[in-house]
Amino acid sequence: MTKLNFKCNKCNNSFELETQTASFGRKGVLNIEEEIICPDCGNLKNGEYLFPEDINKAAVGELYFDFMRKEQTKRNFHSQRKQAIRNYHPGTMVHYEDVFNQEELLTCIIGDKQYNILDSYCVMPDCNCADASLHFLDKEDVKIVKIPTYSFFLNYENKNISQVEYIDEEKAKEIANSFPQETLGIFKERHKKLKEELNEDIIRILKKYKKIPELPKFKIGRNEPCPCGSGIKYKRCCLNKDQN
Repeated sequence: MTKLNFKCNKCNNSFELETQTASFGRKGVLNIEEEIICPDCGNLKNGEYLFPEDINKAAVGELYFDFMRKEQTKRNFHSQRKQAIRNYHPGTMVHYEDVFNQEELLTCIIGDKQYNILDSYCVMPDCNCADASLHFLDKEDVKIVKIPTYSFFLNYENKNISQVEYIDEEKAKEIANSFPQETLGIFKERHKKLKEELNEDIIRILKKYKKIPELPKFKIGRNEPCPCGSGIKYKRCCLNKDQN
């Protein structure tokens, strides 16, 4: 709710009102969807009140700041998503955060430390794998460019691990086995959500890789060896079949 001041055009009464729908639209124009009711002369129609901007500067300023912050978040979201699609090559995994970067990061505790989990998945439409590529980043690490403390592939269906980095395999297995079924379910849901979100984009990209140019057709002479490999002349072998 936002507290704003208004002035009635009918009775010149100034009044304060808490609005529930005050917000900025795409063009940065303040919108108030609810009816503004003057306490002295009753219900007011749109345009029958003044909006003293000098009085409302603080409240409007907070609304505008919130609006711009959300707009910037949207721009960053779309930019990061486009970059992830632009960099995609068939067979590579896609970071969940690159597509849904407005969601909170997954976290876990290993030993006495808390880690953020960056999870990536295969988005090939016909692939039914259950692998999640997991990178564990120390939450206390203040460096801008962070190097994962641990990394490994986890099959969220059977807890099998592979491609272990920065950690020995036994420790990786211990971490994988510590994940409750709820966490494994989250990996599965995020994988499904990512594939559904990118399905059309990935299919479009794959078409470029699967497009094979047609080979030119050469005419086979009647007396030449048949291309089927029989050793017989073409006219005595597959010529009639090809013409039919």
